[in-house]
Amino acid sequence: MSNLNEQKLKKEKEELKTTLNSIGDAVISTDIEGNIVRMNPVAELLTGWKSGDAIGKPIQKVFNIINAKTRKKVENPVNKVLEEKKVIRLDNHTVLIAKDGSEYKIDDSAAPIINEEEKIIGVVLVFRDVTEKYKQQNSLRKNKDLYQKLFSNINSGVVIYEVIENGEDFIFKNINKASEKIEQIDKDEVIGKSVKQVFPGIIDFGLFDVLQRVWRTGKAENHPISHYEDERITGWRENYVCKLTSKEIVVIYNDITKRKKRENQIESQKQRLKNIIDGANVGTWEWNVQTGETIFNEKWAEMIGYTLEEISPTTIETWKKFTHPNDLEKAKKMLDKHFKGELDQYRMEIRMKHKNGDWVWVEDKGKVISWTKDNKPELVYGTHLNINKRKKAEKQLKYKTFHDELTGLYNRAYFKEEITRYDNKRQLPLSIIIGDINGLKITNDTFGHNKGDKLLKNVAQILENSCRQEDLVARIGGDEFVILLPQTSKEESQEIYTRIKNACQKAEKDPIKPSIALGSATKKEANEDFEKISEKAENSMYQNKIHESTKVHNIILDSLKKMLKEKSNETLEHRQRLEILAVALGKKLDLSPHKLNTLILLADLHDIGKITISKEILKKPGALTDKEWDKIKEHPTKGYEIANSSSKLNNIAEGILCHHEHWDGNGYPHEIAGENIPLSARIISIVDAYDIMTSGRPYKEAISKKEALKELKNCAGSQFDPKLVEIFIDIIKNKL
Repeated sequence: MSNLNEQKLKKEKEELKTTLNSIGDAVISTDIEGNIVRMNPVAELLTGWKSGDAIGKPIQKVFNIINAKTRKKVENPVNKVLEEKKVIRLDNHTVLIAKDGSEYKIDDSAAPIINEEEKIIGVVLVFRDVTEKYKQQNSLRKNKDLYQKLFSNINSGVVIYEVIENGEDFIFKNINKASEKIEQIDKDEVIGKSVKQVFPGIIDFGLFDVLQRVWRTGKAENHPISHYEDERITGWRENYVCKLTSKEIVVIYNDITKRKKRENQIESQKQRLKNIIDGANVGTWEWNVQTGETIFNEKWAEMIGYTLEEISPTTIETWKKFTHPNDLEKAKKMLDKHFKGELDQYRMEIRMKHKNGDWVWVEDKGKVISWTKDNKPELVYGTHLNINKRKKAEKQLKYKTFHDELTGLYNRAYFKEEITRYDNKRQLPLSIIIGDINGLKITNDTFGHNKGDKLLKNVAQILENSCRQEDLVARIGGDEFVILLPQTSKEESQEIYTRIKNACQKAEKDPIKPSIALGSATKKEANEDFEKISEKAENSMYQNKIHESTKVHNIILDSLKKMLKEKSNETLEHRQRLEILAVALGKKLDLSPHKLNTLILLADLHDIGKITISKEILKKPGALTDKEWDKIKEHPTKGYEIANSSSKLNNIAEGILCHHEHWDGNGYPHEIAGENIPLSARIISIVDAYDIMTSGRPYKEAISKKEALKELKNCAGSQFDPKLVEIFIDIIKNKL
């Protein structure tokens, strides 16, 4: 019997051991003294004690527990069970410290072990590791606290809706303080109410459809920025809607009314600025100095002949690509000065390459509007203004300021300014040639200012072509020119002097050959006064002009006579016959030799004014029209002007003017009469009429001398001086 009991007991122990080892919780049992009797593998794992080492040890040695919050030792549960003789549970904040110092949050219970005699023979501890569970609970608690804080303090409005009638309506379940403030509502007044009741405009607003859609699909949605309005409240809202796992609908939203107003104001300002920019016709640019990224407007590209699309994508390299290399370096320096704070703004006039190959002038202005944390330029904004017209105008103005408009040569102002640059030791020897055109006045008076201007241009061209690139040629007066010849000796200047003279000789007559009186001088030493050198050259020029005047006068006179012959019927023979007849009549009147010479000159040039009349009129075979006669009648006045323009001819000017005046005052151009008509003019009118009648003209046959004398006699007292007619008839009858 004893043997059977032992076997049964052994079997029970084995079953107990198997059961303990199979339990997922840790189990430790003690005797009545609190010494460990048995522990399962889970208990070994948590305490860090092997069963063999722990058995017989006091429970406090192996099961070392403290309060997680206070870190103080917790009363051993075994003692408490033995005292109270009932099952007890440890505090939720109990921590087990393992043998190696590891700590575990545990959930523990202790119960008395009672035998068949209902005596306590020990205590069993059952505990489990709840560290992860504790962490999760703690995390949930913290999250809940955080959520509540966020919900209460977030600036965004938050509303939680309960869904009713399968999404047909949504009831307020909770709202935060921000929502109360935004919507000017009281939480207690809206909880439990329909969203359509509180916000009657929600359907038109478009949010109600979003609430229903999110309820059906479970997918969160952003409701685009929209304007809400009802009788109570109005404003711009931005909403985010999502569905909770609890099936509730949450709306998180922001009141962006102020932002929209600012955006509208900014947009309005941008539009005004755009209108101003468009009106000002300027290009704009924005440059991120740190990244190189640039933004140009359409006008920026248009200035250089492109569309913005054609030059995109744009960076600072785009600007560099189109900017003139010389201007680019200057611009970089100006930008650097602005970045260093030396200049309040960047401003440059640069040239940019147009699509057609031209260079376009642009006023480039900009300013840094933001800086990096380490005080480097970040964003620079600026404008481009097309100043091409202004630059051309400035260039033209500068050209006009320093150039003679007619000839294109430098003018007196430029010459005076440049003298200081030329008058220095480095330019020695410095030579100067001063010139004065011969015959300009008579050319202007005879052929008109167009021909005079052409003469000036021809002379200017000759001077330029005769000089070197480094020489300065200027027109300093109406018919005066000056040439500065740096590093030029007297001998070298004479070569240029001669070159000019030869070029004038080779030039074509248009209407006369260009001729210029020249004078030169050379500054050899630095201490010489250049003004005196100039005076010396000028005096030399005037001496040469006087010396050349007779020759020039004769050349001009011959040219005038030749032109008169080519354009009219005034032949050399006619002029020679007039000279003979005029001198014969003059001698009968006892005129002095000087007056006779003047009479000869007048006979030769009395019709000189006809060179200003077209050949078609002068040689017209038929009758002239009234308009053509009016043109013919201008020749005495034109001749008078020509003669007055020459010191060699001004003594016959009055005779030329009056040689078509009549004794009775019915002539032209001034209808003077009698002896108010100069004697020389009265003589020429008689001898000229006689020779024309006896010699004939293309439009009129010649008549006999007798008939001519008869005609003179008939016109005596009306057209001609009667006394002079009698004397002239007597001369002819006596055959001179």
